[in-house]
Amino acid sequence: MNHVSDEDLIAYAQEALEASLSASIEQRLREEEPLRLRLQELLHNHDQGTMTISEIWRHEQLSCPSRSDWGLYVMQAIESQYADYMQFHLKTVGCIYCQATYDELRQLAEQYDQQDSSAARRERLFESSAIFLNSRTANE
Repeated sequence: MNHVSDEDLIAYAQEALEASLSASIEQRLREEEPLRLRLQELLHNHDQGTMTISEIWRHEQLSCPSRSDWGLYVMQAIESQYADYMQFHLKTVGCIYCQATYDELRQLAEQYDQQDSSAARRERLFESSAIFLNSRTANE
């Protein structure tokens, strides 16, 4: 990484970058005083209310799909073009907020699937036991 953009520095300060990029910027901040000074100036301007369009866009999460859209994405029940955008948003943009939402919903879906399969197993076991008990009762 040769040049660190102002947007990435602000996102770093707001802990809104993926881990590897954040670690890379942190290492450079430790080593490069001019970069530290630039970050201080950016944060000062930011605190004064001076934000770029990209900072506003990122801060307000304007390009982020809704939580319900992520739920549909997890269930594979969303239009393919929008699903492609969502995949791009996760993998290429690397939005940590949407990644967290996606991970949470995916884990919930996996838990539900496991519970559902456990319930189905219990139901089959109950049905087979009921048949066995009915046949024993009929023989007595």
